[in-house]
Amino acid sequence: MDTRVSQLSSELKVCEFERERTRLVFEETSKNLKDFQTENEKLLKKLEVGELAKIRMGCYSRHELRRRWGVYASNSAVCTA
Repeated sequence: MDTRVSQLSSELKVCEFERERTRLVFEETSKNLKDFQTENEKLLKKLEVGELAKIRMGCYSRHELRRRWGVYASNSAVCTA
């Protein structure tokens, strides 16, 4: 009987250790996901601002604007910036 209790106690300790390790990995992964999502949002905003600036400067031809965004440009300038 004591052997069985000792065995079960050891198994319980292993399970508790694995549960705690899994919790820590989950917390770290969740934090990393949140950080990457925040960074992704920042980069998307920078990209949108850059794309809008290029449109305003006339960096895209009418064909390119139609291809990228389905809009028409009033000129067919090529960006010199």
